[in-house]
Amino acid sequence: MKGKVKITLTEFGDEKTIPLEEFKDWFPSGRFDKRYPDEYLRKWLKINNTYLDKLNITYRWDEEKKSLSLIPGNKIGLVPLKNPYGRNVYGSIEVKPRLGWINLYEIFDLIDWKYQPTFLKNEEPILSNGVFPKWIKAIDTLEAINQALNLYMKGMNNKQVIINEPKGIINWYDYSIKSLPYGKYNEFYSFITDYSIDLEVHRQFKGIVSLIHGDIFHSKVPLKIKNKAKELVTKAEKKLEKT
Repeated sequence: MKGKVKITLTEFGDEKTIPLEEFKDWFPSGRFDKRYPDEYLRKWLKINNTYLDKLNITYRWDEEKKSLSLIPGNKIGLVPLKNPYGRNVYGSIEVKPRLGWINLYEIFDLIDWKYQPTFLKNEEPILSNGVFPKWIKAIDTLEAINQALNLYMKGMNNKQVIINEPKGIINWYDYSIKSLPYGKYNEFYSFITDYSIDLEVHRQFKGIVSLIHGDIFHSKVPLKIKNKAKELVTKAEKKLEKT
């Protein structure tokens, strides 16, 4: 057996394929016969299937390619891998959340906004937390993103600019003493709000909205949730286009 094995999957993500030569290395030297891989797969599953079930990981054996595929489900966490001979732990399988281990709240906190999201700070929106389908928090997450992107909730400071038409909040005093006396009738001192957001935050929001957009088209998503989520996705995408 060669070193420790670490398999990393992502919830609802792509499967991981283990070729025969790699699978063979999960067994002690001389304790695996490549002529009968099915027999050793059964031995391996007898010991490790309990751990696969805990993370809702399913498997598939490709008889033609002689390979084992591990397919992640809707749970996140870490479980050991044990050797059928002696049951020693020789590695682990980790299933990570689709949005990473950080809270989405931290992303919202990167911008200066005034209102808290509707979900609790210690929740992880749209992540399964090991039990829920991936769309369960779609509405809460989209509403929070739309709230954060709302122009009046981002808490940006006003800045004064000179424009050639009266827009925003005009500083008429400056106009009267700096523009009119000098014939600069089209020079307005205006306070406007800078609604641009950090590019990294923009990328994070856009990626999350894109994930949810894909999630809600699944046939098992209740129609009421699907329709509401589509509406919120459209709103968020329009706001993201403007920032």
